[in-house]
Amino acid sequence: MTSAEPHTPVAKPHGFRASLRHGWFLVIEKLLRWSIDPRLRARLLGLFGARIGNNVRIYEIQLFNLEQGFRNLTLADNVHIGPGCRLDLAGPLTIGSRSTLSPGVTILTHADPGASHGSRLVEPYPPHTDGVSIAEDCWLGANVTVATALYRSAFGIRMGLGLRVFFPATRSLNQRMTSSCA
Repeated sequence: MTSAEPHTPVAKPHGFRASLRHGWFLVIEKLLRWSIDPRLRARLLGLFGARIGNNVRIYEIQLFNLEQGFRNLTLADNVHIGPGCRLDLAGPLTIGSRSTLSPGVTILTHADPGASHGSRLVEPYPPHTDGVSIAEDCWLGANVTVATALYRSAFGIRMGLGLRVFFPATRSLNQRMTSSCA
């Protein structure tokens, strides 16, 4: 990342009220795991601040970095999130219509190589929070990790770690090269 590109620092709760609020969201996240029905889990997330479309199915997943609660999560219509997915809500996370996250997918909206314990890696890789957006009609295969942009090419393409993107076979090569799912 070039020094000209802005970074959003990783935000942590400050003070008793912020810690209490964060703890409340952690309790809610644990209770959501006990919800048996994937559609009910999606509706409950919507009640607690996430923006959830129609016909969304969320199996047992882990949500973390809940300092902002669930408001950083936006799921469009007909999204399927498989069991064992891990979603980082430090920054905005948007998943487009008809997209599928297979079991074990991890999406990270922040990067921090160890600022809290004084890691020397913070100098070349400063901590930052940046949103992740998955486009419509994307399928992320099992155990894929999508990270916030660590590097940007001259074309502005964001690169994720271990990302595999599956496009419909009917798209031309040019459309495949210009489309982006992360």
